[in-house]
Amino acid sequence: MVLVGRDRELSVLDDLVVAARSGSGGTVLLHGEPGIGKTALLDELVGRSELRTVRACGYESEVELPFATLADLIRPVLDRLVDIPAAQADAITSALGLQRAASLDSASIDVAVVNLLRVVAQNEPLLVVVDDLPWVDTGSQSAILRLARRAVTLPVAVVLAARREDLTASMAQSPCLAVEPLSVDDAAAIIRADAPDAARGNFDFTGWEPVPAGSRPAGASAWGVHDLVGNGWEWTATAFGPFPGFEPMVSYPEYSADFFDGQHYVMKGASPATARELVRRSFRNWFRPNYPYVYATFRTVSRLDR
Repeated sequence: MVLVGRDRELSVLDDLVVAARSGSGGTVLLHGEPGIGKTALLDELVGRSELRTVRACGYESEVELPFATLADLIRPVLDRLVDIPAAQADAITSALGLQRAASLDSASIDVAVVNLLRVVAQNEPLLVVVDDLPWVDTGSQSAILRLARRAVTLPVAVVLAARREDLTASMAQSPCLAVEPLSVDDAAAIIRADAPDAARGNFDFTGWEPVPAGSRPAGASAWGVHDLVGNGWEWTATAFGPFPGFEPMVSYPEYSADFFDGQHYVMKGASPATARELVRRSFRNWFRPNYPYVYATFRTVSRLDR
């Protein structure tokens, strides 16, 4: 899938890959709001760079686990430990819990990791990708940021990603690239491109009445569930409320805040009178359960013995 509206960011990342191929790489730290598209950019870069890649991601549940992210990152290249000094190899294996050590020296581990990846990159340029950097444990983060500072002297491209509000001073020392919201035109283009056509459901004004279940087999799920969109909106048990960071439209402040009353419930899917552009995962409809004039459906389930 082509990323729409990200030419600026991809140009910077492509230049970084070219620099790594020339022997003098560098680092870019992508930062932006949650859900802005940082991970999509990382995925695109990995797919198009054609570089050998090591990749890891920070997890909030593992932020207190020493060297958890580092283990994920360098596991594919541990076979090259034999090519670095024994003391450095011991520092890495001790950090990863592969052997016992009386103590762990963070600086020694950082140096060893940089040297290991330098050796790996001697044969072919290397792409190092780390997502959700603020959730990376302290020990791994120290090694990754040291590599980020040294990458300009190596055939290594380092690309990191973090939420803007979680950036620390040490992270911000890396060259940063802000990932901004898409333009209105680009966002609209994505919605149009991603919207299903009428072959997948009874919507987009192709008719005004429900059709029999299974009439749009192209819209069935992998588990054989029909009519996931179209024919009518489906009730959920979720009370209609604001997403985090919700702000009312200046031109229409009462929409949709007036309905955050605990009496309106979210409906998902689509009806025959739902425009194609609205058929997407993020769109929610809402009504009171006792409202009689709504394209609403219900789903029955039965056991299918095989």
